[in-house]
Amino acid sequence: MARQKLGDASQARACFYQAVRWWAEQKNLAPQYVSELAGFRAEAEEVMGLAWADLPANVLAPEYLDL
Repeated sequence: MARQKLGDASQARACFYQAVRWWAEQKNLAPQYVSELAGFRAEAEEVMGLAWADLPANVLAPEYLDL
């Protein structure tokens, strides 16, 4: 979100995709952490002006892994 507010939208998106990938890999998160992360994700999507339709079908695809 900070990168977005600083005007670096491409790096903001890269960081967002990295966070989404990390979250997808976490299989044993406690429910309170899942809820907190969902809030962070919603806030980031709002700050970045993302809608679900704007996101790639698979943020785990190889083209999004090269940060």
